[in-house]
Parts: sequence; structure tokens; C-alpha cells
Amino acid sequence: ALTQVMGGQIAIMFDGIVTSMPQIKGGKLKAFGVAAKTRSAHLPDVPTLAELGYPDIDFSNWLGTAVASGVPAAIVDKINAATLKAAEALRDEIVGWRRQIHMHPELGFQEKRTAALAAGVLRGLGLQVREGVGRTGVVGIVDGAGDGPTVLLRFDMDALPIQEISDAPYRSQHAGVMHACGHDGHTAIGLGVATLLSRQRQRLFGRVKLIFQPAEEGLGGAMAMIQDGVLQQPAPDYAFGLHLWNQLAFGQVA
Repeated sequence: ALTQVMGGQIAIMFDGIVTSMPQIKGGKLKAFGVAAKTRSAHLPDVPTLAELGYPDIDFSNWLGTAVASGVPAAIVDKINAATLKAAEALRDEIVGWRRQIHMHPELGFQEKRTAALAAGVLRGLGLQVREGVGRTGVVGIVDGAGDGPTVLLRFDMDALPIQEISDAPYRSQHAGVMHACGHDGHTAIGLGVATLLSRQRQRLFGRVKLIFQPAEEGLGGAMAMIQDGVLQQPAPDYAFGLHLWNQLAFGQVA
């Protein structure tokens, strides 16, 4: 869930976790939520808006989200809780990915192990996968059930040339290299998002392009991926990224 994004009042984000939001800047988009016309086997506790007494809410044809300015807070809260429940069910798997990546950090353009992990997970989900984009980058595409925009999500993978001093069992196993900037977490989050999206493909209209970028730490990984065509076939209509920040409280988005 996001609140007060760029002047808007965003109460809930569901059905693929990511969506395109053309009215956010103007503060016109008040709430958006699940566009389920039938219950999902993957999320059996998620109600449809019709079941909740709102059968006439107009379903948009982009990414399967229902957009409305007057969805009651109680419904928003219920959908939000179901979304969080689905994500929470992946906690152990996401933590496992993050710790595995943390133990085996790789510097820019050397992310072969990390890229192989990402590509393997994406293929296991049945997604289209390209490897070697920008040398060591990975691209996965989630195709929805119908036509719609392309949303790009970017997660970086590289570590830093820093010696980790820690007693954690998942500390770096490579002298002088450490995930000190959170890219292990970014990659694990990306795989978690891919997992949730892959379970909601029948509700998506459009596609989500997940890119796992190498060499973010000053070596030009983004440009390398662009030169290899990451912004083409398909070209994104919207792009989003994120960064972990230790100064913020757990669960806070800024």
C-alpha cells in the first residue's frame, strides 16, 4: 500500500503489486484495488468487489486493477490485508534468497551467480527470460491475460568492495566484497514480486518487465542494458524502482 504518492491519495495497490497510475500527480486517484471477477486459487481469502456489495465499480483494462474514487476505507483495508497476507507467505523464501545472495556478493559486471539465481527463479515461474543483457543483466516478462501497458520494475544486483565484519551466519564468504548497499535485498524483493505477479497473470492486462541490473555502483550497468535493448521489445510505458534505507522504520515507504 502507498499513501500520498506525489500528491495523490493512494489507499491500496493490489493485483500484481505494481500498476500504472496516470492520475497520481494531480491527486485525482483516490483508491485502487483488486479487479477480481472470480476468486483466485492462489489468494482464496481475497474477496471480489461484487461480493463486498460493489458490483458496478468500473474495471479498467490496464493491469487488471479497479479504479474508483469512492471505495470505502473498510474495503480498501480488507484488500490491503489480503495482499499483505500473500506477501507474508513468501517471507521465508525471500529471506532465503537475500541471505544466499548476501553470502556470495559479486562486484559490477561479475554478477554471474546472482544472475543465474534470478534467471532460474524466473524460469521456474514460467516467465520469458533473457540473460546477458548488459553483460550480466537478466530480464523477465510477465504477460497478462489481455492487452495493456508495459510496466518496468528495476532491481540492481551488484555488491561493493568492502570487507564485511559480522558474526551473522549468512555473512559474506568473499574477502573484500560485501552487499553493503542493500542490492541483495533488492534482488530478493524482485524475485518475490515476480512470484506474486506470476500467480496473478490471469488478472493482469498488459505486462510487467522485471529487470535485474548489473553494475549500478558507478560502472554504467543501466546504460549497458539500454544499449542491449532493455527499453525495447516491449518498450515500457511506466518504470519503477526502489531502494532499501536503514534510516527508515521497518515497513515505512517514503
